[in-house]
Amino acid sequence: MKEYVLYCINNGGKPFLLLPHETFEECYNQLLNIVNLEEERHRVYYVDNDFWNNKFPNNIQGSKYICLKEREVSEWKTYSKYGKKK
Repeated sequence: MKEYVLYCINNGGKPFLLLPHETFEECYNQLLNIVNLEEERHRVYYVDNDFWNNKFPNNIQGSKYICLKEREVSEWKTYSKYGKKK
């Protein structure tokens, strides 16, 4: 099972993640919503994924950096201070 998230940095600030999604399509739709909002407000943004054609270069100061990321999700395990249970 995979989980998808948007990794964002505003104006070179502290990175943050938006809410995770169970499918690529859900996360991609969130990306489209963010990009549309940035364009409506005439803001500079950069999407760091190979499927995206950027209008602006990555090194413009004051821009928003966005990257759609994925990861494998596994089951939760019971924490043990001493490692594996015998």
